[in-house]
Amino acid sequence: MQTIRNRLDKLDVSEMTIQRHGSRGDYEILIQIPGSAEATRIKSIIQATAILELKLVDSGPYASDQTARQNYGGSLPGALEVLPSSESGHTHYVVQRVASVSGRDLKNAYASRDENGRPAVTFNLSADGAKRFGYVTETNIGKRLAIVLDGRIQSAPQIYTRITDSGIIQGGSAGFSSQQAQDLALILRSGALPASIERSDL
Repeated sequence: MQTIRNRLDKLDVSEMTIQRHGSRGDYEILIQIPGSAEATRIKSIIQATAILELKLVDSGPYASDQTARQNYGGSLPGALEVLPSSESGHTHYVVQRVASVSGRDLKNAYASRDENGRPAVTFNLSADGAKRFGYVTETNIGKRLAIVLDGRIQSAPQIYTRITDSGIIQGGSAGFSSQQAQDLALILRSGALPASIERSDL
C-alpha cells in the first residue's frame, strides 16, 4: 500500500483513496481515484512491478532461449539463467542468476538522455550498492552487464572501466518515449512492488 501511495503521490493525484479491503486472509487493496483523466497511465504505473537488477552476462546474444541452452549442452548450470532482451531481434542472453546490484540499492532515479539523445533513465546507487558495483565492474572489465527490468534485459553494455554510483537504463531497440522514461523513473524512486498486481479496476 505504501509503495502504491508513493507512486500516486508523485503524480499529484488528488482525492485518492487507498485502503485495505476484504476479510482477514483474503485482503485486497482498494484504490479509488474519482474523475481521473489519465486512467490508463495511472493503471500502468500502479501495476508495474519495477524490479531492477544488474546481472553479469555469461554469454550471448542468442537468437532464442533454445539456442542459448544448446550452447551449454542443453542444460544450464544452476548459477545461470536465460533472459529475453528488448534489443533489436528479440535476442536472449545467459546471465548470472544472482544480481550484482538490485533496485534495493537505488538512491535515486530520474529521466535523462542516452548518448544518442534518446529518452532514458539515469539511476544513482547507495554507498553500499556503489561499493559492490565498483568491485563487480572493476573485476569484470571486457564483459557485458545486463540491465534487467522485470525479468527483461533493457540493454547489455560492455564494461570498459570501473563504475561506482550510477548507471543508465535505455529502452531497448524501440527506445522509451519521454513519458515512459519519466514514469519509469517515478516508479523506481517509489520502490518495487513485492508482487505483480493481477487486477486493477479504475
